[in-house]
Amino acid sequence: AAFLKETDPQCVDRQLGGECLREIIPARYSKEVVWAGEAGASPITATRFSCTLAVPDEVKGRVELMNEHRATADANRGSIDAVVWSYFMLFSDRDRIVVRLVLETLAFAAAAVLGTLVFFLHPLSVAVIALAIASIDGGIFLLMYLWAVPLDAVAFICLAMSIGLSVDYVVHVAHAFEHEEGTPEQRIKAALHGIGWSVLKGGGSTFLGVVALAGADSEIFRTFFKMLFSTVLLGLLAGLVLFPACVIFVGKWITPKLLEKTPAGVAQADAVAKPAAAAEPPALQAQLERY
Repeated sequence: AAFLKETDPQCVDRQLGGECLREIIPARYSKEVVWAGEAGASPITATRFSCTLAVPDEVKGRVELMNEHRATADANRGSIDAVVWSYFMLFSDRDRIVVRLVLETLAFAAAAVLGTLVFFLHPLSVAVIALAIASIDGGIFLLMYLWAVPLDAVAFICLAMSIGLSVDYVVHVAHAFEHEEGTPEQRIKAALHGIGWSVLKGGGSTFLGVVALAGADSEIFRTFFKMLFSTVLLGLLAGLVLFPACVIFVGKWITPKLLEKTPAGVAQADAVAKPAAAAEPPALQAQLERY
């Protein structure tokens, strides 16, 4: 304890000839030791030592550096309860499990979206939408690789948003398709003619809302632009190209909503009611002649 109060340089590594190789100022390390009671008269309960790390810029490199130092400490600590810690490890601990977090989030989000759509759309339409969601997420991962976007917290947030943003374009077209009649080709043409331009304008307005981020100085904002641009682009392709191409083949099994809601006896009731309605004018004419 008295040694740790020294403010003058003290030699801690000396050659046989007497030359000092390393000096320290003990007082600088007084806060690195925690005593159980009075300093110097009680056991040491905890201590620490610091070192300088060259932290890589890449996420993968930081995670590997953290794991390497922790493995070294675990292999050499013996009975000592040693913990390796650094500020950058706060984020590396998250990045270490970010792949699992992303996959779980995408799976739960997709399940929630598809589970909701089952109540409003035909199950076969929902299956095609599920295929569209999978293709959009796969395309986003591919563009992330091409753009060298790391799988970090920013990308994680954008990926979680991507399902809600991208599925919107597909659902509009699917809903319009189910409310058209005719052959699958006729129905999808009518759906695109009615809703396709609005879907395209929706994607264009979203793109205009984030295009200013493309020239931002912050890497976070540029990553946000890349992810949202990829989501909008792939969502439009899924809604205007992929879904129409799929329903041309499976659309014959998707019953139009208008036919599903038509009661069975409506046509016959109309046929019976029309003659009665046609009989009203002569009766009305006879009544007028009487007066």
